[in-house]
Amino acid sequence: MRRKGNNRPMNRKNGHTSGFCWWKVGGGLLVLVLPLLVIGWRCASRPLPLVNLSHLNALFQVVPTGDSEMGIVRIYAEYPDYRPIAAPGEGIACVDDAARAILVYLEDYERHGRMDSWRRVELLVRFLLHMQSPEGTFYNFIQEDYSINRDGETSTNRPDWWTWRAQWALARALPLLRAKNVPLALQAEHALELSFSLYDSVLSTYPDTVVYDGLVCPAYLPVETGADQAAVMLLALDQYLPQASPEFRGHLVALAERLARGILIMQTGDSLRFPFGAFRSWRNLWHAWGNSQSHALLTLGSFLQKEEWVRRALVEVRYFYHYLLENRFLHALQFRGSAAGVQVVRREAFPQIAYDIRPMVMASLMAYRITGQEAYARQAGQLAAWLFGNNPAGAVMYDARTGRCFDGLYREPSMTGDGKSPAGSVRVNRNAGAESTIEALMILQAIERNPIARAEMNRFRRQLNDASRATFKKTLN
Repeated sequence: MRRKGNNRPMNRKNGHTSGFCWWKVGGGLLVLVLPLLVIGWRCASRPLPLVNLSHLNALFQVVPTGDSEMGIVRIYAEYPDYRPIAAPGEGIACVDDAARAILVYLEDYERHGRMDSWRRVELLVRFLLHMQSPEGTFYNFIQEDYSINRDGETSTNRPDWWTWRAQWALARALPLLRAKNVPLALQAEHALELSFSLYDSVLSTYPDTVVYDGLVCPAYLPVETGADQAAVMLLALDQYLPQASPEFRGHLVALAERLARGILIMQTGDSLRFPFGAFRSWRNLWHAWGNSQSHALLTLGSFLQKEEWVRRALVEVRYFYHYLLENRFLHALQFRGSAAGVQVVRREAFPQIAYDIRPMVMASLMAYRITGQEAYARQAGQLAAWLFGNNPAGAVMYDARTGRCFDGLYREPSMTGDGKSPAGSVRVNRNAGAESTIEALMILQAIERNPIARAEMNRFRRQLNDASRATFKKTLN
């Protein structure tokens, strides 16, 4: 899929603006009170919380549906005012973004108990249920009049990305729905049972294979060889299997094994041979965005005790992710297989987006949980530091003051109108749409749960800040 001010916050507990602890007394004299100076110093030195839902909340909107209401997340927010706008030809909001927003709001509610986040979960779940077709698939977009876009290429009710993401979100929300909103939980359970029944038809040509450019691929996954989509299906199953009825669970495990087998067929290279265990996304193509294969294999493989799934995923996480870090990240690689090995026929460094980074962060953190090896947690922190300048532009992509994540990095194809940017320079897309912001928040919520990863990310941030200050001082001299 696609690809207001900065005022200091008021510290309500202490009754002053963070970092400024002066009091004004009679006659206009400003007096510095020593205890408040200490408090002010602490306020100024205390770092801002990284996870800031303000921008996501600004994109969230309650809209009518029949005699009830539901929540949506507006798709785009463009620089400089970041007011929500529609996606031409698609709509104003989509299941793709709403499903991932549910994951963010659930995490926020579970960690901090914020009832406004839980209320948004319920409203977004209603939106997903509203968008489901009688066949179990989901439509993706709604229009400005809140009608469903039933005909758009990225919106039709077919077994595609938005259907699997809706499953993932509904299954993740289901335990809390059962505890807090039984009527809505019953609707979500029915929706999930209907939607998971699609898997038999989607995987009906198992175990057929096909060859693209000398590389063997499964021919039974979504869009024939879509290992990237299969990964989201596994993540949905990971959430749903513990809750499924015993008679349904065994069948779902068998389907999960078929999906995982297809993903494993798409692994290319190994610890010694390029591309170092990378899981292709589709046909002979690897792309960074949404490449969640290792995350899914590690997560569900650990739950089902599938040693091969875990072992093979760890190869990519350890060796291919290291390669990507050394090369300042990549957007896509296209391969050709031959008797001599695997060659790259196309290599793209840009664009780079937060959606490229989140799957790798999640997989690295899961690798740490499974193995206990701190190197994986540190790697997660280094990957997450992409948001704070560990990227080809050295640009801070996420603003903790506003909760916005910029929409990505791109390479300027030619001289820009200002006459100052050379051809090929890396630029920041300063728009801040829902997908980029949600993906960044998912990264940071996961990093916050792991002290090792958080410390490593912050170490990179300090290094990058120090380097930026040194460069600035050099320009002054």
